[in-house]
Amino acid sequence: MTALIANSGEGRYLEIGAGSGSIALTVLGKYDELVLTELSDIRVNELSQLFKNYSKVKVIQHDIENNDLDFPDCYFDTVVMVAVIEHLVDPKNALKELYRVLKP
Repeated sequence: MTALIANSGEGRYLEIGAGSGSIALTVLGKYDELVLTELSDIRVNELSQLFKNYSKVKVIQHDIENNDLDFPDCYFDTVVMVAVIEHLVDPKNALKELYRVLKP
């Protein structure tokens, strides 16, 4: 999957549940702006440290299942969510929100 993103990436990138940041590191040079979300304070802090020297990376604490994203409609060129959906109680609403912020 990262090969597909790395070959076609550009613009704005959103990753839900960025975990260790390994996917974001793979595509870092391909995007103008990267937004990484995590539910856990600990993960947010770890990601913030990992990407502290990259001004184009923003790390936010966010719960996709219970909160809308603070971005306008059609804002992101790429949305990635790996090994997250199976943990959601209501994935349909989360996917609707991701669809809202993803460019057609």
